[in-house]
Amino acid sequence: MKAMERASKPAYAELKRRDPKTWCKAYFEKHSCTDTVENNMSESFNSWIIGERFLPLLDMLQEIHFKLINRMRENRDSMQASEFQICLRIKAKLDLVVTQSRDWRATWDGMRTFVVKNGRTCFTVNLVERICDYRVFDLTGIPCPHAVAATHNRREQQQTYVSKYYSRDAYLESYKNSLGALKSEEFWETHSTEEILPPYIPKKLRGRPKKQRRRETWEGGSRSRSSQVVQRFPSGKKMHCSLCRQPEHRRTKCPNKTPNNIDNQDGGTTVDGGNCGGTNVEGENVGGINVEGENTIGTNVPKKPDVTSRQKLPVRRKE
Repeated sequence: MKAMERASKPAYAELKRRDPKTWCKAYFEKHSCTDTVENNMSESFNSWIIGERFLPLLDMLQEIHFKLINRMRENRDSMQASEFQICLRIKAKLDLVVTQSRDWRATWDGMRTFVVKNGRTCFTVNLVERICDYRVFDLTGIPCPHAVAATHNRREQQQTYVSKYYSRDAYLESYKNSLGALKSEEFWETHSTEEILPPYIPKKLRGRPKKQRRRETWEGGSRSRSSQVVQRFPSGKKMHCSLCRQPEHRRTKCPNKTPNNIDNQDGGTTVDGGNCGGTNVEGENVGGINVEGENTIGTNVPKKPDVTSRQKLPVRRKE
């Protein structure tokens, strides 16, 4: 928490306000066999149906139903063709853990506990209750490097200590049912003579439909252009108004907005008055180009000759 406070004080304050049982792994229960604290599953599903989300309601449901049928069939067929007794992704994670366990040495106390050591770091592992001081084995149901080192000491297979939720039989049990096939609208049965009209929408929403979730203020705000007031840069800078150069508001809601500074901001030209951003012909100019007046920052450019005062030269034609 101290490292988080140094990295981001708003994030630290937000986590302190929430119940630690909802985000801290130290308070998680062990029966669910997961240590996930984010909503990546819902974010992945929203990204998977990003193309169908902007279709009409009936078309969206039909397209999502079509994709789900195909996905469930492919997952079921891939597991039936597999020769492993655990899921394929869990098998890949377990292979990585086996590689990481090479640096750990385990010894058995003759009862139920193993002592796993690497240098001066030491953990205790209980394979009967499937617990480890590192708590990864307890929360996920997948043996950690310390538990794998203990299984090497007993000459046992690591897959036997993987949770039953990740087994091949449990996976096929969850995919044994399939979604039923649906007919299109022209094959529907009519049960009423009244036509069902769409709901009345009193006001159409402005702008384009949102594709990204709306971020909270402590997360740094949204990435869209409309939320530049609350947006924060990694360097700590804030967005400022383009008229008065003050923070915490935009140009459209500037309290110091007047017709003069709007014209100057748009790059207008003032003939007899002062201009801070454009070209001044007969007055003073602070930041731009002054033709006949004083210039404190810009470049003094000599006056161009009048086009009407130029003499026309005779044109010589070849005979």
